[in-house]
Amino acid sequence: MEINIDAPLPPQPGDTPGGKFLEALPEAYRQKDWAQKLSQHENPQEEFYKQFDNQVSLIGRKTEGIKLPGEGATEDDWKNFHKSIGVPDTVDGYAYKLPELPAHLKEHFAEDAGLVKVMKEAALSAGVRPDSFGKMTEAFDKYVIAQAEAQIKGMSETLNKVESEFKAKFGERSKQVLDSFQASVMELNGTADADIMDALDPRVKAVIAAHHENFAKKYIREDKLDLNTPSSGGTVMTANEYSEEYGKLFARVRGAQPGSADWLDASAKLKALKDKGASTTFAK
Repeated sequence: MEINIDAPLPPQPGDTPGGKFLEALPEAYRQKDWAQKLSQHENPQEEFYKQFDNQVSLIGRKTEGIKLPGEGATEDDWKNFHKSIGVPDTVDGYAYKLPELPAHLKEHFAEDAGLVKVMKEAALSAGVRPDSFGKMTEAFDKYVIAQAEAQIKGMSETLNKVESEFKAKFGERSKQVLDSFQASVMELNGTADADIMDALDPRVKAVIAAHHENFAKKYIREDKLDLNTPSSGGTVMTANEYSEEYGKLFARVRGAQPGSADWLDASAKLKALKDKGASTTFAK
């Protein structure tokens, strides 16, 4: 067998930096993934020490835990702290959903976009995590819903009591009093006020009707009109009809600007009605 002593020998594993690094390791670690990857570097030993140092530093930071920025902390210090605990970068990181509401409360609730925007901005400024923001809004909604339930219940009980008292007071005349009130607001038809009146709870209308009845009677009595004095030649009308008309005209006079065209017109009609009342036979 001839050997060319002048030809270079093929490279051996221990001749390369990676090979020398692996040979220097205990045999039990030579086939580990981290060892094989390190052996691919130009200077495996230097890379090994670098990674080891990084791991020691990381372990040290984990041992210390997250530190709250102290006095003199910069805005960046706070931003980094907030980021480390999970605070989002923008308000888009917070989510709000209107809670499920009972059927009788749905008409009273709607999402207030302006309020939600302000709450998100405040949460971001205060360093609130998204999950904490959700718990805060949930608690707020529960409180508001409980307050609304209590208010609606109290209002309903009050209105029921008023309605009961109204029926007890007017008895068989209840419908007549309500019809009288309805007739007095007919002139509102086609106006925004008419829509408001239509939207009122029927029990609220009963309260207003009772007030309207007392109001009309009060001012008729103060004018000392003898509604029971018959006169010849007068137009027959009922005291209730006179009361309704008087109430409407008096309300117009009180609601108009003194000296305005509407005030002058209503005042003239009210005077004419009074004169008419003095010479009218009121049917029972």
